[in-house]
Parts: sequence; C-alpha cells; structure tokens
Amino acid sequence: MEIKLENIVKNYGKFRALGPLSLTISQNGIITILGPNGAGKTTLLKVLVGLSKPSSGRIYINGKDFQNNRKEILKNMGVLVEQPEFYPYLTGREILEFSGKLKGLKGKNLEEEIKRVSEITGSLEFLDKKVGKYSRGMKQRLGISVALENDPPIMILDEPTFGIDPIGSLEIREVLKNLNKNREKIIIFTTHIVEEASYLSDRIIILENGIIKNDTLNDSDYVLVKVTGNLINLGKYQEMTIKKLSDNQALIRIRKENLPDFNREITQKNDILFIERSSQVEEAIRELSDH
Repeated sequence: MEIKLENIVKNYGKFRALGPLSLTISQNGIITILGPNGAGKTTLLKVLVGLSKPSSGRIYINGKDFQNNRKEILKNMGVLVEQPEFYPYLTGREILEFSGKLKGLKGKNLEEEIKRVSEITGSLEFLDKKVGKYSRGMKQRLGISVALENDPPIMILDEPTFGIDPIGSLEIREVLKNLNKNREKIIIFTTHIVEEASYLSDRIIILENGIIKNDTLNDSDYVLVKVTGNLINLGKYQEMTIKKLSDNQALIRIRKENLPDFNREITQKNDILFIERSSQVEEAIRELSDH
C-alpha cells in the first residue's frame, strides 16, 4: 500500500489548520504523527480518511485519487478518529456485530472475526458487558477492535492512549506493538508524547502548526546518510528523505540491510557521506536541527 498527500491545505475560514503539506508513506509499520495539542494531528487524520475535505491538494492511495474512489479506498482502512463513543445500551459484541456486517461479514465468519480482533486487543473478557459500563480504556480497546475488523491493510488511530491511566496506556501500547510485530500493515497514529512515539514507531513525523517540521525513521536498523548530487537519482529511496539541505543535498535514512543495493544504485551519480547512527528520536531531532 502507498499513501501520498500532495500539497494538502485545510482552512477553517481565515484560519489555516493544515499545510501546505506533502507526504508519502509506502513502507509498512507504525508511522506516528507527533506534535503538541493544536498542531493539526486530528485535522490531518480527518482529511486522510475523508471526514473533512481539504481546501486544496490531492490524496492518492495506491495511485488512486481518494476523492474519486472514496468508497473503494475506505474498504482498505480501519479508522479510529477522536475518542470513540458507542451506544451505552449495546454490548461490545453487538457493536462489533453491527460494524462487521457493515463491512460485509456475516454468520460464522463474523463470529470468528469478532473473536480474533477481541483477542488481539484484549477485550474478549468484557465483550458481553454493556458499553455504558466500560472504562475509557475499554472503549479504546473496543474502538481498535472495530478498526481491525476485516483485517484492513491501513489503520488510522487518533491518540489511542489519550485520557487513559498509565497502566491502561501501557496495555494499549503493547496492543499496537503486537499489531506491528510482522510489519504487515501501515498503522498511522497520533500522539503528543515523545516517549510513546519513540517506543512504538518505525517512522516519526513531527507536526507543528499544521506543517511537517521533521520526518525521521526511528529504528536502530537505519543509518543516517548525507547525500550530495542529483537528488532525482535517489529513485525509490527518495521517500526516505527526512531533511532537504539544499537543491542538491539531503539527509536521508537507509535501512542497513538495504545499504549495499543503495550504494550500487546511487554511488555512480552521488557522493555519499555517512554521518552517524541513531536510534533515539530526541537525538534524531537534534541532529536535524543542527544542519
């Protein structure tokens, strides 16, 4: 799957909440939108899933224009935006049955899917209780279960640990960590907690005042590389650019296992200088701001 945002802008009257913002996501894993409250994180997710129409710009999923293929594209997305609220007189199971049917599940397949997602999120034990008796953490688990139904390749989760006690937050983080164990999905989630982003993420996009301030891969299996030359020749590695220094120079991160292929493809056309390896998001941010 590939998600591509081109020059997205979202205005509310004269107030610009987002953009201009361009972004490409084509690797599976957890991609975190990190930023303070009011940075535009929820606005970005709402635009991404069609809950809010951008003032300008286009969104493409696997090369298809979102605006023209919305119904088809949303079948590949599991969404949890803002705090989940459910009818308090229904049980968690009834909520999952209803949402599962909307996604085309029925009969034994629906029953098996409810069990599968509930086991993943740890919500099976309270599934037959009325949602009105759920804690905030239980509602978050149920919301993630709804997003997981039908096994979508893209998941969009808006601050899934917001307002939850420390133990509950830790449990939700472990749910997300387990979901990402085999890097089988693109999981985009927002947070304002640096430690949470650092612990969970494969890639961290720092948003401030509706604009991307920094974009870095957060993984000790990556090396930071300075590339000088014709940046167009980066080809498939261009999406890993995390800071453009000039018209012919950029900082990028490359997965160590891909380094030989990268060298063979690029060295004839670009000069490459290795800077240093970093696994901590705070260090990565400092490195970027120093250049």
